[in-house]
Amino acid sequence: MITITQEAQTRIMYPFEIDRMSERCRTDNNYYTFPTPGISLVWQNYYFLLANAEIKSLDTKYYYRPSYLSYFEYGVPNLDYLLMIVNNITCIEDFNMSNVIVPSMESIVEMCNKKYNIPDNPIDMEPIEW
Repeated sequence: MITITQEAQTRIMYPFEIDRMSERCRTDNNYYTFPTPGISLVWQNYYFLLANAEIKSLDTKYYYRPSYLSYFEYGVPNLDYLLMIVNNITCIEDFNMSNVIVPSMESIVEMCNKKYNIPDNPIDMEPIEW
């Protein structure tokens, strides 16, 4: 049986881990930096992802299992939140529709490249009040 620690260590190596898609923030005194939720990146590129997506029929074996569909479509299970967002699903119990919108892997990679290829400022941190 896999432990939570082992799963966390495995997930951190995924190229599309949610923390890697997140904004970086720092406190005014520069002592702390931390990621903010990366879901905002998906929302900023919502229509781009929809424009580069396919509508597929959802096999019943993927009902209530967006992480399984993510693994089947992209090779990683942690793009499940992206599939839920583009399909307007807020609860895993609603992931049982007949058709599902599946953004292309190329559009996801392009979205991430736009975010992180910043030659002048590779660590783009936003200041916040502490």
